[in-house]
Amino acid sequence: MRIQLLGLFCLFFSIHTVGNTAPALTAPPAVTITDKILPTAALITFSTLKIRDIEKLAGRKLTLKEKLAIKLYQWKLKKDIRHKKSDDKKDKGKMAMIFGIIGLVLLFAPIPIIGGLGAIVGIILALVLGYQARKENPNDKRAKTAIILGWIGVGLIVLAIALIAILLASWTGGWG
Repeated sequence: MRIQLLGLFCLFFSIHTVGNTAPALTAPPAVTITDKILPTAALITFSTLKIRDIEKLAGRKLTLKEKLAIKLYQWKLKKDIRHKKSDDKKDKGKMAMIFGIIGLVLLFAPIPIIGGLGAIVGIILALVLGYQARKENPNDKRAKTAIILGWIGVGLIVLAIALIAILLASWTGGWG
């Protein structure tokens, strides 16, 4: 009898001490699909399932609350997958804008051959990548900026060529 009481006594105090030394429970941080989970084939397939198919998988009829929760989760899943795909396409718009800025800066470089050729290449790349990025994501502001910078560069190049042509035409060559 003493051994049983001693066992209960030790059990009581050991549970109590473990409870006192355990860290406090905190809520885990909110995790979205775009942060941690890559869209896999299973997630994409789940986002397209109908309620009837989910009921067959579950083996029972779902309640209205469960149906609404599944539809809400599918909607969020589709939205996050679309958002993840559009994040990958922002790089093309960013690169196009960088090429547009480089093209305009090189247009005013003091060395005409290097600056002129570099400006033409940068402006052409800005226009091509800008239109591609805008086609993939019409709301990409960087792509729109790259297109505007590219056309400003084209206008400045045409203006410079026109000024050079006017200067060469008016030059009479008074050397003799």
